[in-house]
Amino acid sequence: MQPIKLIAIDLDGTLLNEKKEISEYSLSVLRRAVEAGVYITVASGRRYSDVMDFSEAIAPGQPVICANGAMACLNDPYECVYCECLPKARLRSVVELLEKEKCYYHVYCDDGSVMESRTAKYKGHSQWLEYYSDSFK
Repeated sequence: MQPIKLIAIDLDGTLLNEKKEISEYSLSVLRRAVEAGVYITVASGRRYSDVMDFSEAIAPGQPVICANGAMACLNDPYECVYCECLPKARLRSVVELLEKEKCYYHVYCDDGSVMESRTAKYKGHSQWLEYYSDSFK
């Protein structure tokens, strides 16, 4: 049997408890794995900024997969090693199509996210689009 080299783990519904925290037990198990030479990679749909505290709590400097797989980052020092991003120039037409078709969407950008306008939890994408309007031309 080959030794385990990497554990990739999701946050929501997997690692985090009902309080959105990593339990002490889970932390101790993951830290023991790191001590044994195993990489622990948080793989999440969340943005990089929303994943880092959890990743750093497990083991500083571990790689992170975030934004639903659109980004892979190294830490200490930070380096984005993979990014499959939609050019800002195309974003307006994509968002307009998704709105027209009444699709749920979750679009990430460097300094914020755009989410479906019809969800009560996430409002304000119109202001975000307006802020970036020069990029859409």
